[in-house]
Amino acid sequence: MIIKTEDLRAITEQGNKNSCSAVYMDCGEQIVDRDLHKHSFLVKFTKELEHCFDNPDLKIEMIAKNIAVSERQIYRIFKEFLNITPATFLRLYRLEKAFWLIQKGESFGNIAFDVGFSSHSYFSRCFKEKYGETPSAFILAFAENKTAEYY
Repeated sequence: MIIKTEDLRAITEQGNKNSCSAVYMDCGEQIVDRDLHKHSFLVKFTKELEHCFDNPDLKIEMIAKNIAVSERQIYRIFKEFLNITPATFLRLYRLEKAFWLIQKGESFGNIAFDVGFSSHSYFSRCFKEKYGETPSAFILAFAENKTAEYY
């Protein structure tokens, strides 16, 4: 679940259809809806995550410090806007990166560590939970051109 800028815009636009509009007029003054603030926050968070996702010791508090936002505020925005925790987002982000590395033909032995997992067994468990098969089975299926659609 790598969130791209286009995806965030789509999420914001969808949310805005329910709340009238992203920008509205109030006494002649333009007021920006808070969803746009969350959108820009998520873009900033994802950009920061891109720089350090491969660190197995990465904590949300480290990202919070780097983007100058409180850890509590990060949790609040993630829960309200995406309905997941930042830790879940980080795990899903790493799994997406692993998915693409496997498709590029990277060796399985390195992928778990390249994307920031500190243990092969935990990586395999998470991968199977998300994609329905172990990384080894996925690599074999991909090599035989029998990969299932995951998106």
